[in-house]
Amino acid sequence: MICRIYGFADECAEYMEKLSISNFDPNEPYIYPIGSHYTLRREMPISMNAKQFFQAAQEEPLEELLSDFDIAFGEVIEIDDGLCPYYFYYFGFLKLIPIPIFHPSGKDIKTKEEH
Repeated sequence: MICRIYGFADECAEYMEKLSISNFDPNEPYIYPIGSHYTLRREMPISMNAKQFFQAAQEEPLEELLSDFDIAFGEVIEIDDGLCPYYFYYFGFLKLIPIPIFHPSGKDIKTKEEH
């Protein structure tokens, strides 16, 4: 299984995405971020499937689950089991929101030097 983290493509994309979700009710079951606002920034193997990951994220901070990577508000996490990718929106401490549809723009991984 693979975990991918999508960060904002640039400052403008980040602003537009945060503006578009500014009225989002965190009690809603799903969120629909705009894929073109994101770009792949990290990829790593993960030992949990999407269900296990989501449940674990409800009980412990995401920063502990993904301790090797900085994760910021509004970023998207993909758990890919090889059959179907599952996407989650990082809404803050102990709050992941499932994303039913997400089409990121490109799968180029940015290195730390490019940020």
